[in-house]
Amino acid sequence: MALKTFDEFPRPTKDDEPVAIGDWTILHVIGAGGMGVVFHGSLADDTKSAIKIINPELLSEQLIKRFANEISAHKLINSPYVAKLLDSNIENDPAYMAIEFIYGKTLAKIISNKIQISEYNWNIYARQIFLGLEQIHARGLVHRDIKPANIMKLEDKEMIKIIDLGIVKSEDRRSSNRTTLVGTLPYMSPEQLLGKSATQKSDIFSAGVTLVEFFTKKHPFLTSESTRSLDISIIENVPNLDGLSVKQKELCEKLLKKNPSERISAKEAIQILDESIRSSSRVFARIKPKKKLVVPKKPSLNNKPQIDPVLIGVIDEFNPQTDSIIKGPIIAMKIDMDSAKFSNLGFDNSIRNAYKNEMVDLMQINDHFLSYFNSEIFNISFYSTKFKSDVYFQGLVDSDGKLQVEAVSDDFFAVKFSAEQKNSLFYMGWVPPNSTNPNYSMKLANSGTGRNEAAKIISETAFLIYEATKETEIFLSPINDKFVSDIRAQVSINIASDGSFVLNKEKTKDDQYRKWQIIGYFEKDYENDMTLQTLVARQIENNRVYKRQNKAWKFIGIVDNPIKNGINKLKAKNGLVFNKKIINIFDKTEAEKELLTFEGTCEFLDYVPNLSAKYKDQEKIWPLTDGMIELGSDTASEFDDFLGLFTLSSSNVNRNVVVGLFAKHPQTQNFYGRSQGKWKLLFESPLSYGHEIFFVTKDFIDFYDKRSKNPEKPVKHKELEDFLHNPVFD
Repeated sequence: MALKTFDEFPRPTKDDEPVAIGDWTILHVIGAGGMGVVFHGSLADDTKSAIKIINPELLSEQLIKRFANEISAHKLINSPYVAKLLDSNIENDPAYMAIEFIYGKTLAKIISNKIQISEYNWNIYARQIFLGLEQIHARGLVHRDIKPANIMKLEDKEMIKIIDLGIVKSEDRRSSNRTTLVGTLPYMSPEQLLGKSATQKSDIFSAGVTLVEFFTKKHPFLTSESTRSLDISIIENVPNLDGLSVKQKELCEKLLKKNPSERISAKEAIQILDESIRSSSRVFARIKPKKKLVVPKKPSLNNKPQIDPVLIGVIDEFNPQTDSIIKGPIIAMKIDMDSAKFSNLGFDNSIRNAYKNEMVDLMQINDHFLSYFNSEIFNISFYSTKFKSDVYFQGLVDSDGKLQVEAVSDDFFAVKFSAEQKNSLFYMGWVPPNSTNPNYSMKLANSGTGRNEAAKIISETAFLIYEATKETEIFLSPINDKFVSDIRAQVSINIASDGSFVLNKEKTKDDQYRKWQIIGYFEKDYENDMTLQTLVARQIENNRVYKRQNKAWKFIGIVDNPIKNGINKLKAKNGLVFNKKIINIFDKTEAEKELLTFEGTCEFLDYVPNLSAKYKDQEKIWPLTDGMIELGSDTASEFDDFLGLFTLSSSNVNRNVVVGLFAKHPQTQNFYGRSQGKWKLLFESPLSYGHEIFFVTKDFIDFYDKRSKNPEKPVKHKELEDFLHNPVFD
């Protein structure tokens, strides 16, 4: 019987289960653990969490102590690769902890679905696992239950997070004996199976087993030829590393040593993986470029408004002289809005006709996208403004060889469909959620006809149920270079390199920037001046980074927080955020082989980007006003309590200049930035930018607003002196 994992239990709440815990509204039940059920919770500002409670029937001093230990462990660990604690209350009835909600799949799910990954991505994920373990171990803790079900791969970026610190403990070096096995047997180390205490090296062994299984889809100690039980095999047998590359084997052999003292540490594993990643990059660099293809020129744009250069490379240019969205050999598709099927949908004729053209367009695009689909999981997603939730249509080939398609929402069980909508879903062909699948789903033939039907049904559902519009940004994943090349040759919409597009051909230039962050990197030149050497564009919502070169954007990778971490491939550092005007300036100086000094770029600094519709809704619900801002208290004991009003300086380049003014919302704890005399919600915390912080008084807001009207004269550090707020840190 297959082990049940964290993400296989979603169900509605029962009558005897809470509708709210603390400040959290309960949406549905995510799963069940050793202490009780795990709920999906939401705050008023739309923050989501996984809420763990202690089952009242199991309540005991031992369980309360274990629960408190897990809370303490989460508070100690601050790593992007370990799930964060958002809230907790051991005195509440029931006691609870709210962990950040992670949109993605466990490695166990990826393994069971036999989703293949490249060696390069395996190195990236492995490195992140050990970075998380390094942080856990640095605090003197042992996770004790590292396994595929306790590691999640994020949906929207190449990133993992370690979850479930339920049995974490402080490493006790005084004793090596214990009488109770703690953990999950298939991933336990030999010493644990021999009855000894788990140590940090035990976590390393568990990670090794997990990583082998993640890449090969086979447990290294479980073979059909062996008649030994799994625990004896782990203690005595040599691991089966077939399917791994030479470098992967070399690493895993070091992770799976029987003797804990011979195993490498998390830090040593990171060093090995860093070298593997660097050598992979060098291999990529040595590959000979393909011959340049001769591409027919597009119709002249002389009579059209000039398109911003960023659209050409990152978002790509559309053909404004083509009336039809689809051209070329894509299969013609149409929808009969008056058919018997649609007469049962409960929509009046005006709504049906309004959506007709967009549905047909999306059907054709989806059909072409699915023609590339073989056996890996695909996703078609967008944000539903009606339900205030991300919606995912995903598909995979199941064990019966059928194409299984599912409609998934972040807040699926909080979405209340009307009777008409449920009826519509039924007539479209969706099977309602049941005990085997918590999502609306359907099974189709894994053939061209089946994929064609899936494209139609997904498009109908997107518009008629979730109320997408021609303005809705839609994402296709996964995509490859061939698909991008083919679709660009046949589609005259703005389809980006990450698979995103809108059906509205009239999309404005400003709209394109809602999801982009322009970052410039400075280095010292031969005269010891700080000059702008590199310009990149980061897609905020998925961390895809593009480098600007020869008036075009080239994709260079997925980089978590490129401002703070820099980009290893470019050896870039000293990053600052700019508005889009810097692009044309950079292009001009690059073409003329000139350099931009830091002083010459100050007027283009901008840490407050425009946000997508999803985040603008949050800004409207929870606005920040000057009167709400609470300055840091002299009696506060935590750093966060001082973040009432502060500036960032350009200390990593030139500490004389203030690059932004920021404040923290007292209720939601979200960060806001000052722009054009207003507070704008930020997508992420400015604290991650790595620049020096100065706390200021409210008088500085007016001063900053006046000076921001003259961007050529940025606020100098010495001008802060009359406005500094100096709380005392306890």
